Amino acid sequence: MSFVRRGRPRCVPATIGSAFVLAFILLLLSFQWSDPALHRIPEVRHGGVLATREASRRGLTLQRNETVGIDQSQLPDCEDAGSPGPAADSRAPSSGPIHVSQCQFCAECELEDGSAMLGSGLTWAEMLDAAGPLTAANASFPMRGSARMHLALCPRCAGCSHALRRLDGKVKFGGGEVEPGPEGISQAYTMAATQIGQTRADVAKLHCVPLDRSGTWSPWGCDDAYSSGSPGQLVALGQLSKACATQDMLPRVWTEEVTSILPGSGYVVQGHKAVMTPVARGVSLLSLVTSRGPAAQQEWARIPSDQVIKAATLDLLTGQCDRHAGNVFVDERGRLALIDNDQMLGVWWQGTGCAASSMFLPGTQKFAKHERAVDDWGPEAPATEGAPGPYPLNPLLAFDYRCHLAPGRQGLGTDFPGPLAACMRRLAAPQGAAWAEALGFSAPTAHQLAARAGDLLRHGFEWVLEQSRQASIPHMRYPVPPPCCAVDAGGRCQYVQRR
Repeated sequence: MSFVRRGRPRCVPATIGSAFVLAFILLLLSFQWSDPALHRIPEVRHGGVLATREASRRGLTLQRNETVGIDQSQLPDCEDAGSPGPAADSRAPSSGPIHVSQCQFCAECELEDGSAMLGSGLTWAEMLDAAGPLTAANASFPMRGSARMHLALCPRCAGCSHALRRLDGKVKFGGGEVEPGPEGISQAYTMAATQIGQTRADVAKLHCVPLDRSGTWSPWGCDDAYSSGSPGQLVALGQLSKACATQDMLPRVWTEEVTSILPGSGYVVQGHKAVMTPVARGVSLLSLVTSRGPAAQQEWARIPSDQVIKAATLDLLTGQCDRHAGNVFVDERGRLALIDNDQMLGVWWQGTGCAASSMFLPGTQKFAKHERAVDDWGPEAPATEGAPGPYPLNPLLAFDYRCHLAPGRQGLGTDFPGPLAACMRRLAAPQGAAWAEALGFSAPTAHQLAARAGDLLRHGFEWVLEQSRQASIPHMRYPVPPPCCAVDAGGRCQYVQRR
């Protein structure tokens, strides 16, 4: 949580409500239409005012050191404005910060209870430098973010419910430190969130934020059905995990409404339905292999094989399509935790066409992406996707479920872990789909879950895995390679079956 000293807040608006001011500024700017220097950020400098929203739509703004001679005393204070509109510049005093609901970006935000002021990590000037072009560009992007484009750029605001911070920094693990792994391509923000009145931080995942993590308006848009349905499905998965006695591996999930500012940009998220989970134990497998290369296998040795078998079974049962090494954590006792489970049972960020994709399941895309070690042992696209080779093999191949079968076994068949097998029998029973619905799954998802459980019990693990591969679109399935359960320092395979 980033706290800054509280003080007298002031606010600068993104628009001017007065028709006279609007006409005056547009008239002034019309004389310099052809000047490329005008295509700059809207800002306030020593007595000037922000360009109007209409001017921003045309890519126009004042030059950095220009001012407009308007009597600032005639403009109302931010907190007195009934709706977003004109407000005093940084010289004008005010009695309190504007409410966060009236801000598009905010450099600092006061918590609802007034206990602290949260910092965005940017000064007011830095935020203007970053937010100004975004505000102007927003007009040309028919994105969900446009709904806030008329709101103010505020140096200080009030009404935040949570303090957000990035999940980064080195983590102590196994007698050393581990660097965080590279971020995935998900457009959602995953952050540590501390609610008012609490000291514990949980993890909040924010879907459908129009400002991309790269700092530009997202070109991806947002699937309303996905963003509204996913939290409920995840809460239901948490209930299923509890019923199946796998809550040690699948974290508890709940939702909270979050109003805050995003670190690094100050963009306002208001009343956002965030998916919440406890902070995962340990570090991600991706972080370990990226930091240590083949030496990370020393940490693999402490992970019991039944943990890998259980993880593989859960992923196949629930049709996980995003189980890469960044979404699997391990603690120093060798316990695995499976996080970020929102792409399951037909729900996939690319739409349809994925029945299962997991680093535990050979022949699926996420497994294939961990076959080759590229860029300091970090996983990359396999050679079959066009990556030039040869590359050393990746130590993450040791998480192939086949490496953890009992000696002499050629497949898992129906030999599932006891509590999980009992849970699958309940799902496969005549009232299994109704039970899944009662846990919170949608009707289609509940029926898929019941059908998968029945297929696993009747036909076995390998049959369901192959059916899932065949049901996926071509670029989500790959040839099943021989198991490679360890690699040497040069990235060459050393088959070692573990149990």
